Amino acid sequence: MGGIGNGEKLFWVTDPLDAPDTWRIAGSEDRGLRWFTFDGTLTEFLVSVLSGETAVPQVPDELLEEPVEFAPSVPGPWVAVNVKTRPPVNTESIREWGRAQGYDVPFRGRVPLVVLEAWERAHPL
Repeated sequence: MGGIGNGEKLFWVTDPLDAPDTWRIAGSEDRGLRWFTFDGTLTEFLVSVLSGETAVPQVPDELLEEPVEFAPSVPGPWVAVNVKTRPPVNTESIREWGRAQGYDVPFRGRVPLVVLEAWERAHPL
């Protein structure tokens, strides 16, 4: 599923699963009252919509008012980067540390970002 930005949704109908060349595109309004379908591949759908050949009710007209530009990616040379990674840490240890430092840390759920950042500053790699 993908979104258009105005709340409308586009779906890739992946049926039958073993025949991706037959998959279709479907679109629905934010409230799901009106549906649009396109019989063709995703690439054919994009070309048809962006060229103005196919009008999709869920796609606002102003989306296509600007000229469409395609720019090929320019791959750069691959460079190995030595990234320091932190071994997994028990979140209960972080929670206990945070409480000891005076942070309001819940006993369940996500550890607040401010606590995680403070813990990482106090425990550099």
